[in-house]
Amino acid sequence: MITIKKILIGKYGWTHTTFDEIDWNSMEACLQKRPSVYITSIMKLIHRWQPTLTKTSCYDKDTSKVKCSLCSERETQHHYLYCKHETFVMARKNEWLHFRKRIKKWKIHDEILMCTWIGMEEWSNNKSIVMRPELPTINEQQNPELSRLVDAAYNNQNVIGWYHFCLERISKEWKMCIRKCYDVNDEKANGKAEGCTRGIIENMWK
Repeated sequence: MITIKKILIGKYGWTHTTFDEIDWNSMEACLQKRPSVYITSIMKLIHRWQPTLTKTSCYDKDTSKVKCSLCSERETQHHYLYCKHETFVMARKNEWLHFRKRIKKWKIHDEILMCTWIGMEEWSNNKSIVMRPELPTINEQQNPELSRLVDAAYNNQNVIGWYHFCLERISKEWKMCIRKCYDVNDEKANGKAEGCTRGIIENMWK
């Protein structure tokens, strides 16, 4: 029997273990009780059905207009995520600053935010995998466990793919990193970690 899981594993070259490492539950929670128009737009985003030039040209008589007007590369799905033109480069950086500001209310460590940004930026610029960067905000003496968790989350996201992070197919390990930002005796810590994870997903979809 062919299942969606088998289709996605085959499409993206994941193993079953990699598939199971993605936080599907948080993604599903973000879609619950949403208008059908919203869900449809997110599904088109995730499954590569946005009206880019290569897609719309399939329905036009003139199939030659498939190149981005800014960088002259083929405007394929999610082209705006890796277009090299300075307009899109600056747009991604500005959107990151807005995203960081919105997520700051959850009071999570800058190490988490900066590592996710660097992973996405490296993929957007070079479509390559890089080792988890060392950041000035890291303080091994104060919170070595957080750094260990960020290492695991970053490396796990490398396996899943940073392209998928941009679509909010994120590693479950990030939620564990976020949980570590709250006091061990905080009874609401798990709820905060879940809320922050959903906030990341919803803000990235914007």
